[in-house]
Amino acid sequence: MDVIFLELFCLFVGISGYVLVWLNEAESAPYMDEVFHIPQVQNYCVGKFNEWDPMITTLPGLYLATVGIVKPLGTLFSIPASTLCSTFWLRSVNVFFATGNLYLLYRLVKKLHQSDKVSSPGKEALTAFTLGIFPVLYFFTFLYYTDSGSTFCVLLMYLLSLDGSQKMAALIGAVSVTFRQTNIVWVVFMAGITASDSLLYRVHPEKKDISRESQRNLGFLPILVRQLYNWTTKDRKSLWNWLGDMINKIWVYLLVIVGFIAFMIINDGIVVGAKDHHPVVLHFPQVFYLASFMVGFSIMHHISASRVQSFLKCLYKKPFLVIVYSLVSALIVWKFTHVHPYLLADNRHYTFYVWSRIYRRHEFIRYALIPCYGFALWTLLRAIERKNILWKCVYCICASANLIPSPLLEFRYFIMPYLIYRLNMPLASYVRLLMELTMYIAINFVTLYMFMEKPFLWEGVSGYQRFMW
Repeated sequence: MDVIFLELFCLFVGISGYVLVWLNEAESAPYMDEVFHIPQVQNYCVGKFNEWDPMITTLPGLYLATVGIVKPLGTLFSIPASTLCSTFWLRSVNVFFATGNLYLLYRLVKKLHQSDKVSSPGKEALTAFTLGIFPVLYFFTFLYYTDSGSTFCVLLMYLLSLDGSQKMAALIGAVSVTFRQTNIVWVVFMAGITASDSLLYRVHPEKKDISRESQRNLGFLPILVRQLYNWTTKDRKSLWNWLGDMINKIWVYLLVIVGFIAFMIINDGIVVGAKDHHPVVLHFPQVFYLASFMVGFSIMHHISASRVQSFLKCLYKKPFLVIVYSLVSALIVWKFTHVHPYLLADNRHYTFYVWSRIYRRHEFIRYALIPCYGFALWTLLRAIERKNILWKCVYCICASANLIPSPLLEFRYFIMPYLIYRLNMPLASYVRLLMELTMYIAINFVTLYMFMEKPFLWEGVSGYQRFMW
């Protein structure tokens, strides 16, 4: 392990431990969703596995993992379950997951950028550390929520998949679904990029005139279609060889996916409880919100006058595409915008203020933002232009599928799409990485300070309310 990363890792553990104590002193009682999660896991801690709160929407992966961590510790050190399953120690489980996330991010950065000419141990360590304190994820490290554990499982699945351990990756993917059901889309993502890599590996030797650069563009898709057609009509052996190789690599993912479909049929939906509050809808503007969110948190890598000039030139050269995008986007905003009751009713979340102070100011605002969405989408695609077109397609499909069925604008749902995207961006210069790190530190300080030091009261409701993502 690199010395720079080891130093940053120790710094991360120390700061996170301090913040955990600080937060617990400010709010020692279960808060917000912890009101459901903590009593549930405390039942599990004393062996009451048959008791279940019908308001909980996720499967019990977090609770089982927690019991698997605290029970052996209790036995080893003769600590009663009532102590280890107190609010403070349950929150500390997520700090444990967060340190694991930091290590996995470091391993992923090294794996994904091992051939980059600009790569260096310092950049790899700094990139991983910065993503380890990604504000939305880092905030929920200190509350007993599913985010840290869910992220840990998906990152581990991704690393195992990149290492070629597809069966183990699929197994971890199944575990990730027990933390959060929507993680099934990242199981599909791993299957998709594994299958596409298998296809590209077999197509590339046959088409020696195809460069790696050409595989990044939409124009490469017709070449793939023609190749598959040729295999189907003229070279069945190559087709069967590819199918055999692909299925051998992804069949375990397919088992997980089929199992999840069976779960949805039996469960009559994705969420376990509170189904009336989590209907499945077609919320296409979620893609616009995600794009804006992602550009916002990676803005230090996009700040450039030349970037804006390139975008304007692109608009000038492709007026028909601009018109089509504008019309389709306007239709999407008009017909498919959903405003969940939670979004309008709960002023503890920052999304409440985003919606009330921007989107609700005037009906026209949501349409006026369409050019901004276009710039965000264009910017995001430019930043990962070195990835092949199949990877881009699989990512876009999975990131969209992760969000579109949900009527609720919730920043926590953007964590995994952002991290996977950011991991696959080229390594930046030290200046841009330090700018990004500074921005994340500032946001974390402000949001944690607001939560702990600026509580407020609701009329007719006992107890303090607190600002959070």
